[in-house]
Amino acid sequence: MDDRNTTVATAAGPAIGGERADPRPRPPVEEVGDVALADLFAEPGCPLCRLRERSARRFVGSFLWESVTDVDFRERLARGRGFCPEHGGLVLAIDTAAEGTPVGSAILLESILRLRLADLEDRGRRAPRPRRGRRAGDPGAVDCPVCEQVDVAVAGASARILDLLRLPAWRATLAAAEPCIPDLESLDRLASARRTAAWAEVAAAQRARLVAVADRLAGLVAHSAHDRRHLRTRSEVAAVGEAAALLGFRASTDG
Repeated sequence: MDDRNTTVATAAGPAIGGERADPRPRPPVEEVGDVALADLFAEPGCPLCRLRERSARRFVGSFLWESVTDVDFRERLARGRGFCPEHGGLVLAIDTAAEGTPVGSAILLESILRLRLADLEDRGRRAPRPRRGRRAGDPGAVDCPVCEQVDVAVAGASARILDLLRLPAWRATLAAAEPCIPDLESLDRLASARRTAAWAEVAAAQRARLVAVADRLAGLVAHSAHDRRHLRTRSEVAAVGEAAALLGFRASTDG
């Protein structure tokens, strides 16, 4: 079917084969916590990426409001040597948006800067301290407290999602969802470790989704010659952004 005049989804929320109405039907909930989990699937795009963003923003807003001068939080921040680049930027953005002049960020940044300065001054006079960050061999690695909170939230949500796959509505919801490949791989590993039999149905649907995107990319390439460009479809062009989102790529802000 020629879909050059159909509506296609954005890269942030790809839909395969054309238009889909949103918000999507909410799957059934068994516990209070399932309400927020079901809401993650109400919009296009990766539900676990959405959870990461929401969890990070909630935690940052909480400690900016309550914990900037809290001794325990400041000690946790010092042990981890600050924030990762992504969440450090988020702290500054949220604080600036809320307060105009980001005094809370200034307090935290001063602590981090003085700690890192001490590291620079001590380097060579003592053995390097062990790192607990994600890149433990990198002297600039940090153990970001926001990453820690986000990881806990995602791990809990992933486990609960697999629990709920015993319900047909949740299997259908996850089969129709649009997780990015890193999160899909993570769910696949967890399902294998937990021996979640219901995952096979979801995995098959997700593999078909990825194949469909790859096929549309191939169609775009095949229709790139000068005498075949008129055969391009909007769905094929949209597949570039969808594939980038699936792989977790982010658009550069340079240029």
